[in-house]
Amino acid sequence: MSAILIHPDDRDILFVAVSSKAGTTLCRSTDRGATWGRRATFQAPVSGLFCASSEPERVYAVTTMAVHTLTLDGETETEQALPEGVRPAIR
Repeated sequence: MSAILIHPDDRDILFVAVSSKAGTTLCRSTDRGATWGRRATFQAPVSGLFCASSEPERVYAVTTMAVHTLTLDGETETEQALPEGVRPAIR
């Protein structure tokens, strides 16, 4: 598992980024983890997931290559490449 996010406004909504050799899959649960659905796939590892309190309808996924903005349904809205030489720390 690369990252997990419990939505701050609705504790029933969870996001988990699961890494494999093929890439990283973002999964979402709307029932506290009882069932899961795939929402997005990234080629690079996800180092973090977060929500901004000013935009609770969006989820941000940070990979080693870009910041991805997604809706709560997992639809990609934007993808912004990280500046040259900048890489997030993966823990």
